Amino acid sequence: MRSWKLVLAAGLMLAVAACGKPTKEAMLQKVGDPKKKAEVVALLGQPDEIGKLGPIEMWTYRASNGSVVFTMLADNVTLIATMEKNKK
Repeated sequence: MRSWKLVLAAGLMLAVAACGKPTKEAMLQKVGDPKKKAEVVALLGQPDEIGKLGPIEMWTYRASNGSVVFTMLADNVTLIATMEKNKK
């Protein structure tokens, strides 16, 4: 009976871990080379943050090991960058 509970607990922990944020590398692989905002949203969903400076938008997606930032001008993706996770 005890071993059954351990197996169940281990399975639950794996399931919870699988629901966490993907890595930067996994996000970049999934999104490929998008040209339009709609492509990014279709593949990654809504961004965690949107920063605006005039006509330029910076869409930030948080990953388990940092973040991926898409720079947008109008409806076009102009630059993709990654950032390291802040260490405390």
